[in-house]
Amino acid sequence: MVQISAGSAIRTFIPAIALLAPLLIGASALAQEIRLTRPAASGVELPLVDERSWDANCKPLATSVTITSRPSNGKVTVVPGVSIIAVSTPQSASTGHCAGKSITGNQIMYQSNPGFRGTDTLAYKVTYGNGKSGSTTLTINILVGVLLAIAGGPGPTSRAAPVLDYEFFKGQVEPIFLKKRAGHTRCYVCHSQSNNAFRLEKLSPGSSFWAEDQSRRNFENVSSLVNPGDPATSLLLLQPLAPERGGNPFHSGGRQFASKHDPDWKTLARWVSGAKLGAGSER
Repeated sequence: MVQISAGSAIRTFIPAIALLAPLLIGASALAQEIRLTRPAASGVELPLVDERSWDANCKPLATSVTITSRPSNGKVTVVPGVSIIAVSTPQSASTGHCAGKSITGNQIMYQSNPGFRGTDTLAYKVTYGNGKSGSTTLTINILVGVLLAIAGGPGPTSRAAPVLDYEFFKGQVEPIFLKKRAGHTRCYVCHSQSNNAFRLEKLSPGSSFWAEDQSRRNFENVSSLVNPGDPATSLLLLQPLAPERGGNPFHSGGRQFASKHDPDWKTLARWVSGAKLGAGSER
């Protein structure tokens, strides 16, 4: 993520740990190489970095990314994406007031070869809207454990996984994606324009909810982000959860849920656990 203002640039990266602070670099230092380490799950495509720039009116500026060294044990792609300017963006910069707004830019995605475990490396060069450029080397640690479970590996139990209920999804889960939460942009705003794993159908003009065929596609897409019966290892629940409460530190779009006690987080967990809509159940 990049902010360009008079004579300076702010680059903040999707954190590998929750406490990683934004990195402030003067414009003269943009040509220096920055080395970062990121965790990733084996065989799962995940975003590593958002690279974007904007002006004092919070409008996106052209930002281009060139991969200068490709990974040896996986693949890297650069896709257009929409993300939220972090509220933690330093207010000392002239465009700090843009924090919380959506901005278009480039997203660097990485996916290891299936089953690979170990370390991979890639490098890229980014050119920002003011003509400055910077180089970054990323080291990716392909992990096991919880992230292996996210990738579809063995979970903590051997019980048969429940079947995810479409009606519960449509009636209880989809409304969460459209809900405006204080201090956050709706999930729909970013993920209806997303090229990553979590993609939502765009609403038809004038519509406030998805048509049946759109909800079915949403169901198929979102189902791929969960381990049925195991909310604790399901990416759908880990990404928007605060890291200090067990969330995955990858998520660049904000923490919708401060804890697992949030009613909407609990609704997602019930769906993943096999809850159904029907006689005597929630509607």
